[in-house]
Amino acid sequence: MNQMIDVHSPNVTKKIILSGYLLFFSSLILDLSVDVFNLEESMSGPLKAIEVVIFIIGTGGFIYLWKLLGQTDMHLRTIQELNRTVNKHVEAGEVMRQEFQEYVTAQFEKWSFTESEQDVAFFMLKGLSFKEIADIRGVAERTIRNQSISIYSKSKLSGKHELAAYFLDEMFSR
Repeated sequence: MNQMIDVHSPNVTKKIILSGYLLFFSSLILDLSVDVFNLEESMSGPLKAIEVVIFIIGTGGFIYLWKLLGQTDMHLRTIQELNRTVNKHVEAGEVMRQEFQEYVTAQFEKWSFTESEQDVAFFMLKGLSFKEIADIRGVAERTIRNQSISIYSKSKLSGKHELAAYFLDEMFSR
């Protein structure tokens, strides 16, 4: 079975970087060991010193890169955990929104709202004006005003603000 390797994956990127650096570092060690421990003493002292310095810098670079990539993994795990936490909260918020909407719908049904009155009442709870509701529903603004009078009468509430306050009070007292 052929599997595609995601070369943009942090783990693959880390392995590629470390492999490349390890290859370079290994060739440097091999070259240094051949040059420094060469029995013919064909290298001068300063050249040997330069290669030792390059070796030390290379070792330090490798250690630094290893730690840096380890921190990248740690940050990636932290980001993944934060994403999981955010998703849990989004899901919980969606459940709460759904439960609240079901509660509102049940209350509208207790008040015997028609389907049109329920739609208008939901738009009113969202803060839309009668004109905006009329435009959305494709009816005259006067129709919306008449439906709102019926909504207030059936619910025994006096207006939009009291309608919204009724549900807000219920939401905060839970």
